[in-house]
Amino acid sequence: AAIQRAVFVGNTAMCEILLGIKPEGLATAPFVPDYEKTVAIKGSKLGFRFLENTDIIVLPPIGGYVGSDALAVYGCVSRQEPEGRILAVDIGTNGEILLQCGGENGNRKGGFACSAAAGPALEGGAVSQGMRAADGAIDRVSISGSFPMQDIVCHVLGEISPSGICGSGLVDALAVLLKTGVLDDTGYMRSPGEARLAGVPGRICRRIRSGEDGCKFLLTEEANPVYLTAKDVRQLQMAVSALRSGMEILLKKAGIQAKELDRIYLAGAFG
Repeated sequence: AAIQRAVFVGNTAMCEILLGIKPEGLATAPFVPDYEKTVAIKGSKLGFRFLENTDIIVLPPIGGYVGSDALAVYGCVSRQEPEGRILAVDIGTNGEILLQCGGENGNRKGGFACSAAAGPALEGGAVSQGMRAADGAIDRVSISGSFPMQDIVCHVLGEISPSGICGSGLVDALAVLLKTGVLDDTGYMRSPGEARLAGVPGRICRRIRSGEDGCKFLLTEEANPVYLTAKDVRQLQMAVSALRSGMEILLKKAGIQAKELDRIYLAGAFG
């Protein structure tokens, strides 16, 4: 049977391009959407052949950089748990953060939303050997052995030779390098000599390479090298700090502490 109705959501620019609207309002501050209400239109008007007789519903954005996809997430969450205190985070180049406040303990009912320029680091972009979670991606990094014979072990999706590292692997790698002392508390990657002085196990020290652009760390074997560079670490720090800032601002706005949240949803390729 022919599809009678279809609902489209996406980031604000995507929806405007679908509707044939020039996204001029998104190009400059204050980044205002060029459409504000739900749009109902026949598929034929949008150039669809297989949906030409279908009623197309394009949902409105919440804001310039909080799209209708985020609205759909909020609608789903609020319907399932209307009184819950829920945080939903879409982790991508533009991190969209939604907070449903609930109504208990004097907290304000309703919701808040914001976006954060998280950068694509957690989805594998802006990282020297980053990639999506596909075959060949390092998705887990751990430590094997006991001191002083500890070393790094990586799990690769598809059980094949590694070709890059995805978001979950990046988070693991940072945690492992911080725990072993390759990174200090600021995220600075120590040189081999500095790492030895800091008590980093010898096998792990030998994985550090010094260069003109800073140090880099060999996660795999030399035959199929995958490195995490000092610049990669900074990209991840910026992504995480942007997302965390957005979350904390919304929680402060709503008068809710993080420990009072009932649930957190993660979306996006990394989520």
